[in-house]
Amino acid sequence: MPAHRDGTWRDAFAAGALFGPLREETFASEPILDADGLADRFGSISFVAALGDGERAALLEEIRALAGDGTVVLPYVVELALAVRR
Repeated sequence: MPAHRDGTWRDAFAAGALFGPLREETFASEPILDADGLADRFGSISFVAALGDGERAALLEEIRALAGDGTVVLPYVVELALAVRR
């Protein structure tokens, strides 16, 4: 479970006078990616991008193989929290 799920981070916004009310929204999407799109998506993750050239290339080939000649659906949920500074 991601560390933010317990909600204790919200206390910093509720207790102070620096920000207005916290607004939260959730957005879902399901992009359909081919092998190259899937490799591009995972290749942009910082720890993958930081790998050595050979190691990164090998990993991205394994990721491309997951899609094969078809496509995959990669479900996303974006949780947005916004507070305007007073």
